[in-house]
Amino acid sequence: MSDPDELTQADLLAASYPSFTFDLSEDTEEQFDLIIPEDVVDGFSRSFDLPTESGRAILLEAVDAFIYGVIARFDLRSQRQDNEALTKVASKAEQLADALLELIDHPNLEAQLEDRIRDFPALAVTRNGLSLPDLIGTRQNVFHDMRDMLVDLQACAELTLNDKPKPKAYLDAFEYEGMPSPQEQFDLDTVEWKRRRFARKLGADYPLHCFVLSILPHWKTHMPMPFSEAKYYKELGSYPSPTISTVKPILTCIDPKLTVQRVAMAVRKIRQEVIE
Repeated sequence: MSDPDELTQADLLAASYPSFTFDLSEDTEEQFDLIIPEDVVDGFSRSFDLPTESGRAILLEAVDAFIYGVIARFDLRSQRQDNEALTKVASKAEQLADALLELIDHPNLEAQLEDRIRDFPALAVTRNGLSLPDLIGTRQNVFHDMRDMLVDLQACAELTLNDKPKPKAYLDAFEYEGMPSPQEQFDLDTVEWKRRRFARKLGADYPLHCFVLSILPHWKTHMPMPFSEAKYYKELGSYPSPTISTVKPILTCIDPKLTVQRVAMAVRKIRQEVIE
C-alpha cells in the first residue's frame, strides 16, 4: 500500500470512488471485456435488437461517460475558484477585443495581419471546416465580427459568475413602479444565488447520471418502451421497469454497490429534466 504522503493523483482519484471496478489509470476498452461479461453485453444488445458489437459500442461510450462523471466530481473546484476563472475569461476577452479595436489606429497594419493569416500554412480548422480566415473581414476593420464575439464571450462569462449578493449594492438602487423594491430584488437574487450554488454541486451519483444520460438517445432510437423508472412495488421489492432491468446488470459490473433504488432515482431525474 502507498505511503499516504506519497499518494499520486491517480491514487486519490481511485480513492474517491473505491467501489468502481475500472482502473482509472488504465485503458478503458482493454478492461471492458474483463469486467463486463459477454453474456451481459449480449443481453443488453438483444434488448436493443442490435448486434453484439453495436451494443458493446454503446456500453463502452456509457462507461466512458461514467468515468467522466467520476473525474468531474474529483476535479470540482470551489465556487470561489470557478468565479475567479470566469472573471479571468471575461477580463481577457475584453482586453483582446480592445486590442483588436486599437489596430484600426495603425494604418495598413490590419491588412498586413490579414495577409499573414490568409497565407499561414498551419491554421487550426474547426469540426465544421472553418478556420481563422473565415472569421475575419478584409483590408479594414478586419476583426469586427471577432470583436463582437469576444464581447459576447465577456458578457456570458460575467453572467455565469455566481457572486453572493451584497446588501450594500442595493442601497442606492432606484425603485420603479411595478418592479421589485431594492430589498425584494436582493431577496430574489439571494434565492437565485443559493439555487445556482446548489445546482453546481455534483452529487455522489453524478457518474451514474452521466452513464444513464449516455444511454438515453440510443433508448429513444431503438426501444419502443418509454424511458422510465416505473412505480416501485413494495410487494415485489423492485421496479418493474424495462429501463432499469436493461441497465442494472451493466451497472452492477461497474459498481457492485449501486442499488436499484439509486438507479431508479437517476432514471427518474433524467426523465424529469430531459424528457418531460
